[in-house]
Amino acid sequence: MDSKSLIEDIDEKFCQCCLCLEQYKEPKLLPCLHRFCKNCLENLIQVNPEVLPCPICRDECTVPEGRIDGFKTDFHMTNIIEFIELRKSLEGGNTRECIGCSKKENIFAYCFKCNSFLCAMCFEYHKSNNMLKDHRSHILSLRDVESGNITLEKLESLKEAPRCKTHPENVSQLCCSTCDNLPVCITCSYGQRHKDHKIYDVIDLANKEKDTLSENLALLNNSKDSLYDTIENLKRKPSKIVTDINKQMQHLQSKYKDDVTAIELKRNKKLTQKETAEIEAKSHYEKVTKSLRERMAFEIKKAKERYHESFVKEKQEYENRLIRIRENQEKEEAALDKEDQVIEIHMKKSKEALKEEEKVKLNSNSKELQYFDNAFKRIENLNTTASCILSANNIWTFVQCIPDVCLAIKSLLKVMKIECKDLSQPTALQTAVSNHPEDIVEKKTSQITLKHDTLIVSIDQIRAEGWKVFDFVSIDNYVAIFGETKTLKRKFISLHSMSGNLIRKAKMTFCDKPLCVGFKKSIIAMAHKPKVIALFDIFNDELRKKNVKENIEDTLADIYTSINCIATDYTNSRILVGCYYSSFLLMYDDKLNYSGGIKLPASKIQYPGDIAVSKGDIIVCGGNNSIVFVVNIKGQIIHEIDRNNLDQPLQIPIEVQTDENGHVYVSWHDASSDDYSIVMYDENKTNPILSRPLNGNAWCLSTGTETQKLMMIDGNSGILLLQEVVIWNKPT
Repeated sequence: MDSKSLIEDIDEKFCQCCLCLEQYKEPKLLPCLHRFCKNCLENLIQVNPEVLPCPICRDECTVPEGRIDGFKTDFHMTNIIEFIELRKSLEGGNTRECIGCSKKENIFAYCFKCNSFLCAMCFEYHKSNNMLKDHRSHILSLRDVESGNITLEKLESLKEAPRCKTHPENVSQLCCSTCDNLPVCITCSYGQRHKDHKIYDVIDLANKEKDTLSENLALLNNSKDSLYDTIENLKRKPSKIVTDINKQMQHLQSKYKDDVTAIELKRNKKLTQKETAEIEAKSHYEKVTKSLRERMAFEIKKAKERYHESFVKEKQEYENRLIRIRENQEKEEAALDKEDQVIEIHMKKSKEALKEEEKVKLNSNSKELQYFDNAFKRIENLNTTASCILSANNIWTFVQCIPDVCLAIKSLLKVMKIECKDLSQPTALQTAVSNHPEDIVEKKTSQITLKHDTLIVSIDQIRAEGWKVFDFVSIDNYVAIFGETKTLKRKFISLHSMSGNLIRKAKMTFCDKPLCVGFKKSIIAMAHKPKVIALFDIFNDELRKKNVKENIEDTLADIYTSINCIATDYTNSRILVGCYYSSFLLMYDDKLNYSGGIKLPASKIQYPGDIAVSKGDIIVCGGNNSIVFVVNIKGQIIHEIDRNNLDQPLQIPIEVQTDENGHVYVSWHDASSDDYSIVMYDENKTNPILSRPLNGNAWCLSTGTETQKLMMIDGNSGILLLQEVVIWNKPT
């Protein structure tokens, strides 16, 4: 906008307050040179009384001591608005009182010297009267307005030079730089008020300020190009961020698949080694035993005992070797499972970290873009304001407005000295994932312990939905299932009829896989690992819990353990609890009050693998050996049930169950052939009545109180389901 620019060319929005969206009223300037109505700015100061952010560019400034009056009045904008109002009055033919004839006539002109309106007749008199000839150059007529040739320079020339505030009768010819370019007269330059102040001729000072503005505008426009490039780079940055993150995701997914494949190969290799070792051990055993039998048959009469001792010794060596092989396999399997879990956790954590990094980067880029957009708007505003001031070509406008423009430009240049960041540098997370993923895994998972979970799925309703079953119990002619939903991992207990129909389901809270057993009527006794027992009513969902940590610590001293098995004594209304690595059984009444315990012979039973109660006797599966013990209430062994003999060398009891008639059911595992069977013993718990083979997955047993049926969880061809298996009915 040059000095010849028409004032009609000024955009209406340039004279419009961005807060009230109306024409400026008493416009006030902020240090950033954005202007606002006095009332609008005063409302902002009430909200921000100390530090005021500019509503347009967000540049912060300190509120002066005088609050709203401490901010400079925008005289240049005031002059433009004054002309716009005059133009509307002249073009609209408004009736005003004429200063010449004091009549109310249609106004024709305005005298800036008189600061009043003139009718057409008085306008001609004003121009022709020699006494008012100094007014002629300060008159704006309707013809000037209608011609549309009013420029900013001409508008400024119409206005009289400002008068000295100290001596209003004198026109100001000088400026006091010390007093913020205050207009003063020659008389003031010799007075005490401006003594030792820097006073300049207004023309010289105006030229100096104009040159300073030109230099600052040149610097600002040079920075504008750099800022524009930065904004364009930031606009392109989000797509690059998303592309980089997607590439890292693909790399991470590929590496995860490779790691899983490698672990699976290791697993298959270890399994093959285990099977080969077992075959070699069995082959060696069969070869040696065959040789021994042949030699024993040949010399049976002379060395029977010697050969028999050798046979037993070889058998023991075989059993020990087999145990070591399987223990080693279990350790290696656990290690592989742990490694698999570590990789999976690392994959999940890395994905989450990358997603979070993407979110942070995009958010940061958005803030940077907003910041530089605001800076760009400030540059545009400064350019527009400076052009408007220069177009006025008025020395007083230069003196009063240019210093503020230069101050705002320097403030913006100081902020813009911060260089744009290099957007191509990789982040610390990207470097860590690409170069040292194993370090991240080790740090994230060094405290994690992995366990195998056996999936046992219940009857048809549960099987169809893929629920995970922890345990089940038959009580009061119903089947209660304790499990977990597949998708949301919510713990539940479901009640079914004996035919498998779902009756009801309720939410439950388990710390771990619960152990459960029927107690009385609709009450189930449960144990939550590590050290919680509970009573649950399957019909009204009433749950009572008790933490038995104190009782366990009192009996086991410094040994860390957890609950391993639970049984109920219907006759005496009490609950028995067994723990790992302890031969001490804890006892509780039907209110979960601790009532002492039973000390089992530690030399025989290091800890119970499973327990059951039958007519006052306690049936204990030895957790550390292959024998089932029948003990009395004092912990004394009455007799032992052992299936091991020369034909069946290694039979291990898995689970024990009883019925109301005193029968005992034991599931056995043949370690040599990996076969399973269930054996029913008579009321004396000594003589086996029936023996049936079992599927290897059928290990969780329960008996029906009304139907006298034995039920178990079974798996078929890798698809787990619950079968209600009738082993035998009540003997007649």
